[in-house]
Amino acid sequence: MNTYYFVGDAQVASNNPIYQQYGAFFIGLEIDVSGNIIEASCNAILPLTRRFIRRLLIGRNINDIEDICADVEKYYHGSSQRTVVVALKDAHKKYHNKLVD
Repeated sequence: MNTYYFVGDAQVASNNPIYQQYGAFFIGLEIDVSGNIIEASCNAILPLTRRFIRRLLIGRNINDIEDICADVEKYYHGSSQRTVVVALKDAHKKYHNKLVD
């Protein structure tokens, strides 16, 4: 297999619909051996939000996490913006830790 799957998670405010439905925010990333994000998914409530986040991530390299997070902050203005960034950084940390193993 030439890809890895990493899940990043983050806490959400208790008044956020994601919290009420799932309890936390998760983002799943399929990443190839070069660090390119092949596929992405998250547990946002609205399908449009899931598609938008997916488009922000696919084709990017996980090693460019700061640029990816800057784009989330620039283009995504949903109530979970900070949560998405935290979950991405968590997935990046897990990816990096796997490479060190």
